[in-house]
Amino acid sequence: MTDRLIRAERERRLRDLEAIPDERLGGRIGVVNGQPIYRDPVEERQRRRARIEDTEYFNELSVIRGLAVSWDGTIWVRRRGEGPASDNGPIDLLTPDGTYLGSLPAEGAGIPAAFGPGGLAAFIETDELGVRTVVVGRLFPG
Repeated sequence: MTDRLIRAERERRLRDLEAIPDERLGGRIGVVNGQPIYRDPVEERQRRRARIEDTEYFNELSVIRGLAVSWDGTIWVRRRGEGPASDNGPIDLLTPDGTYLGSLPAEGAGIPAAFGPGGLAAFIETDELGVRTVVVGRLFPG
């Protein structure tokens, strides 16, 4: 992780913090002797700002975001996307001995949630209402 990326991430997080209204930073945190106790939004903002400024970052980030192995031993490796925190990169396929088979685009179906015999694969899809559906299909070597 470069100094530029660290600086940009800190600035983004500080901007996000400043955008939070005081009402959301304050609020009731408990009751003592029947009296509500409220968090001071100014103190809470200062506490969060200090935590953001004191956050330490690793110099290196993993490029692997997902890993799976099919029944036939094919290794599926999801790489990170363009940004350091991006989880939606391409998927590389490798044989058990490490031979590169190819890559699937980031926009594709992704790594299956489960693999079955004979090339079966289960994917979990979420519709616009948040309803999750399991879709089973057969993967063909190609």
